[in-house]
Amino acid sequence: MLSVLIVGMLLLFAGLGALWFGFFYLRKRPGFEHWNSREANRLMLKTTLIAYFLGVVTIIFMMNQAVA
Repeated sequence: MLSVLIVGMLLLFAGLGALWFGFFYLRKRPGFEHWNSREANRLMLKTTLIAYFLGVVTIIFMMNQAVA
């Protein structure tokens, strides 16, 4: 169960890091100037919070399945 928690959190943080890295990388590109705004930052924060919440719920579910 502890290994599921550790691996799950590492994968969750790696996924969120990749999401933010892609966001920072794409907003520097010529076709994505509209991503350099407060509205885009707010949307990215909402997406991060939703992904984090779903990731934690999934990790708890996987830990529950590992015990049973």
